[in-house]
Parts: sequence; C-alpha cells; structure tokens
Amino acid sequence: MTAGPATSALAAAGLAAARLAPAGSASDGSAAGGLAAAGSATDGLRAAGLGRAGLAAGGLASAGLVAAGPVPAGFAAVGPPAVATVTVPRIVEVGPGAVDGLAAVLRELGAVRPLLVTDAGVRAAGIADRVAGLLAAAGTPVTVWDAVDRQATDSCVESCRDAVLATSADSVVAVGGGTSIDVAKAAASLASHGGTITGYAGLDRFTRAGRPVVAVPTVPGSGAEVSRHATLTSTMDGRRFAVSGRLAGPVAVLADPDLTVTAPVDVARNACLDSLVHAVEAYLAKAATPLTDLLASAAVPLITRHIEATADRPTADRRQLLLGCLYAGIAMANANAGAVHALGYPLTNRYRIPHGLANALVAPAVLDAVLAGSELRQRQLVRLWSNSTTATSAVTACTERMTRSLSTTFAALLGRLGIAPGLARYGVPEADLPALAADVTGYGPVLGNAPVRLDHDTILAAYRAAWPVPVGTPRGRTQLAGESR
Repeated sequence: MTAGPATSALAAAGLAAARLAPAGSASDGSAAGGLAAAGSATDGLRAAGLGRAGLAAGGLASAGLVAAGPVPAGFAAVGPPAVATVTVPRIVEVGPGAVDGLAAVLRELGAVRPLLVTDAGVRAAGIADRVAGLLAAAGTPVTVWDAVDRQATDSCVESCRDAVLATSADSVVAVGGGTSIDVAKAAASLASHGGTITGYAGLDRFTRAGRPVVAVPTVPGSGAEVSRHATLTSTMDGRRFAVSGRLAGPVAVLADPDLTVTAPVDVARNACLDSLVHAVEAYLAKAATPLTDLLASAAVPLITRHIEATADRPTADRRQLLLGCLYAGIAMANANAGAVHALGYPLTNRYRIPHGLANALVAPAVLDAVLAGSELRQRQLVRLWSNSTTATSAVTACTERMTRSLSTTFAALLGRLGIAPGLARYGVPEADLPALAADVTGYGPVLGNAPVRLDHDTILAAYRAAWPVPVGTPRGRTQLAGESR
C-alpha cells in the first residue's frame, strides 16, 4: 500500500493502516481514502480494532483520544480540541450473516431476557420475527414490542420504557431503522433513570448506563446504531429534541446487509444521503480529529459509489454501502454534525420532510455558505467522491473532480438519484424562510460546529438559494413518502 495522507492519519491515531478496510475496498474507491484491503467483510470493524476490544485495541482509550502531532501533510487543520472524546460500540460486526451471532452476543453481555424493539413495517416484512426466531432457537426467550411510531415521539419512548419494565427485560435489541434504534436507546436509559423523557433533553443528561442495547439496523445510513444520542419528537409542539449520555449508545451493532433488502427505496436512499452528510460534516467540523478524518474520508467514496445499491444489487455492493455508512456514523458521533443538519431540522419539524432528504436539499447551499472556512477540505472531499457511474474515463473523472466544487458535486449526485431540487416543491412557502432561519439558531451545538460562523442573514440566504425550482426542471409539488398518491 502506498503511504498517503490518510495512512499518515492512521499512524497519528495509533492504528495500523491495514486494519481498517473491508475486503475489496482497494478496488471500489475507498483506496482514495488511504485504506488497504484487509480481512473479511464479516470481520468488519472488529478487525479494525473498533470491535469487541473497542478502540483500546488500536491504542485509543474510549475515555478520550489525544489528538497527537500535526495534521498530516495535505490535510487542512480545523482546530480540534486538545482531547476529544471517542466512543464506539464495544462490538461491531459487519457482513452477511452477522445477525446470526445475536444470541452469542447477548450471552457475552450476560443478557437473558431481551426486549426486541421494532416497528410494524419491519415486523410485517418478517425481519423482526426472524430475529426473534434466532433467539428462541438458541434458548433465549424474547418479547417483541412493535409499537415504534414514525417520529420517535416522547410518548412512544415512554411506552417502550413501560414495556422494558413490565417484561423485566435486562437488555434491548433494536431491529429497524434509525427511529427504532433511537427509541430503544432512549427507553433503555430512561428505564434506569426514571421520570419522563423530556426531563433529559439536552447534552449528557443520562449519567449512568441503562439496559444494554444491541442494534440490528435494517436500513443503512441512520448513524443511530453508533451514536450515544437519540433524536426524538415532542408530542406537545412537534419540535425535535435530543437526549444523550456517554453510556447511552448501543454496546453492540450487528450490521447484516441481507436485512436491508426489504427497506423501501426512498427510505434507504434518504438514510444514505443523511449518512453522506454525516461524513462530509464530520470532515468539515471544528471538532474533527485524525480518527474522524480517517473514517469520514473512507466513508465518502464507499457511499457515493454504492448509494444506489438496493435489493437487486449484489450483496457485496450492499455490504460496502453499509460499511461506508458505519464509518460515517462513527465519524459524526465523535465530531458531531454541522450547519447542514441545523438547517435541515426545521424542515422536518415544520413540513415533515424526511430528515435525510431535508439535509440533502439544503446541503449544496450550506456548503457554499461555509466555503470560506473549509475550501481546502471541500476540495479534498471532491477528490474522494466517486464518479464511477457518470465518468466515461479515468481522465474525465479526474477532470470533473478538479473542476467541480463540493456543492455542485453534491447537487449532481441528487440529480443522478432523481431527487428534484427546490424547497418550494416540498410544501415550503417562501414567506416561511425568515421563520425557518430563526429556528436554526436553536440548534447551537451543530450550528457552532460549522467551520465558519453563520448569522441569521447568511442562514436566510442559504434557505433562499435552496428554495426555488431551477429553470428547466418540472414544476409542481413533490409528494413525500407516506402521503396519499
């Protein structure tokens, strides 16, 4: 393997360069991030030192990563804190058949009475009962709770908490997308803390471990499976809020690409776009570290090359997409999100635009707004971007990466995926834009993590740039998933 900036970052982080790549990654774009092909995909992140032994296996204690030494040559310094907290699940297994090890993982955790948390759609697809059957066959009794709602409401979390207590569950298995995983995490912590979930809104209000959570994602890209926060919705006013704690994240993740084949195409696409934004924003974040740089730069080529991998694509494609989304999720969980999320949240709150789609619609405008503080890093991300489906030759691909900005590159991806631009299409009145800009200021932690300070006027200008329907594109309101057709 040729030593480059990302491999230097690995050395700075105390990880061996050959230990962080899935099988075949050198040929599918992640070599651009400086990762070598090593080990089997089923071993996944465990082989990277991010599995059962945690980051300690890679020389990094989960209690905190000291950002050692200068930023590697060619990588722009963003100014990470002197000591950055790094958290990852204790067990991460990636690859076909990963879910088959669930019973063994629970035994390793000392759990004997799990509650399986899911939603009605995942259960109707047969996935939840398949997972429950694996546990029953291994002699582990399990209760299935399938009442997760679409918005991860506070009342849903408290009902799930009640189920945890009523069944005397000593662990929680979350099977589903980000909503189910967030509800499971919040309920597992709430069961050990007491009170109402809104009482824990804010940063690190959960102060001790809850029931251990094992995440079994059925949609790639949510990031919930590797984060220590949960994003919920207030039933009182519809506002989104977060709860978190150092010990609130899943202790194990079993990411099996075979479980993603039944995800609706638009749901999977939106989740993967959200994951791509996680990688981009982690790389541009003020709180970026050598480790999050490494993971984000590995995630971008994997996601952009394989984002169209659905049920009719080879398992290998879905595996690589899932792995790229996991890299992005761990990067975001440790560097936090940024201004794209800050502008995306109000669109979901007010108009129920799916979170990943909302982020994608404003991303090009926000990337332009923060360009002054991140130009070099944005150019680096363009170089990592995969143009495999549009480039006619290696020369063309290289030329595109040298001449395109990150914002136009992101916009081109949306066009490739058939996503129509313009907030006006999605039921956002132009008259609401000033109120949306005011809403953004309520998301201080992510807004303040952007590489430049964005004031109200700059935020409003970004919304205005994202609002109109471009000339020459079909007009008319775009219907969202779940609306009547």
